[in-house]
Amino acid sequence: MKRLTIRDPSTGTTVQASLFHPGQEGVREVYLCGFAPGEAAEQVLATRLNESYGAALRELGLPNESAVIRRLHAPYSDTAGTTLAHCPLAQPGRGPEQTAVAIVGQPVRPGGGLGLWAYHLHEEEPLKKVPVEHGILIGRPGAKLMWQAGLPAEVQSPADTAEQTEVAFGACARELSERGGNVKDHLLRTWVFIDDIDRNYQPMSDTRRGLFKRL
Repeated sequence: MKRLTIRDPSTGTTVQASLFHPGQEGVREVYLCGFAPGEAAEQVLATRLNESYGAALRELGLPNESAVIRRLHAPYSDTAGTTLAHCPLAQPGRGPEQTAVAIVGQPVRPGGGLGLWAYHLHEEEPLKKVPVEHGILIGRPGAKLMWQAGLPAEVQSPADTAEQTEVAFGACARELSERGGNVKDHLLRTWVFIDDIDRNYQPMSDTRRGLFKRL
């Protein structure tokens, strides 16, 4: 495993990368974690973070189409999703550059700032990506990997945790079903971010448990 840190001393913005590459040939897996500190507008922080992220990709020799998923962590606010929606990091892209993207209203550090988590896959042959609802499907030798992010987008009541859970896992189940899969046998990993966890965790957990029994 190799590590790389890109830091902008003028703003304190950093991007750290961990590179997994078992040999000189074959696929490279790269995890990038970035942070733009400060109390500036979210668009300003996103610009700073995007510049450092781009510098890290150039240093690692990673093309934009190697991106699989990006997750932005912003300070919670009712407008976090809309103010960042047009920033480059929050754009899912099209064609070979399409990426699963989520904006999470939970900061990675106290005191504000904007965080980034990104995952890239790279090898000689470009990734074969197929768009799916809220994400992408990637063809790999002997397997297909589906990544979804930003669920649920179509929920009617943001305050209804149980409804959000139903919509998010339902969307995932539909995509798996359309490709001959199911939640029980083919759902490998989930990240669920919950606001006001003391109040909202139980309805999410109860709904999820019921879904796992039913789907």
